Amino acid sequence: MNNGFTHLVVDINGINYYNNTVCIKRLQYDDLQNIPNTKGYDVFLNEPGEDGPFYLLFYIKDTTTGKFKIGSLDFNTNTVITNSNKINKHFVKGIELFRPDLKIAPGVLDLYGLKKL
Repeated sequence: MNNGFTHLVVDINGINYYNNTVCIKRLQYDDLQNIPNTKGYDVFLNEPGEDGPFYLLFYIKDTTTGKFKIGSLDFNTNTVITNSNKINKHFVKGIELFRPDLKIAPGVLDLYGLKKL
């Protein structure tokens, strides 16, 4: 499935999906949710199989139900994204800076070569 974006930009608000010069979708740091009353992490990695890739996951609120759901960055496009790890890394840096209330799993920081602020 092609979501119609041609490039991504991570900035102080979150990640922006562009089709040429028009922003068609956004995921802002403010959209990320912390899960109260749990000992888990708000930003974490999936549990891949032996050969499976890691995906950066986080909680967001479903706008239709109001319930929490797991989200991830959307890289589903016909355009080749060669720097998705760098995009994830900058997104996690933004979470650290602009959403220090979110608990980031140590494995996330290790995977992207980041140190806890």
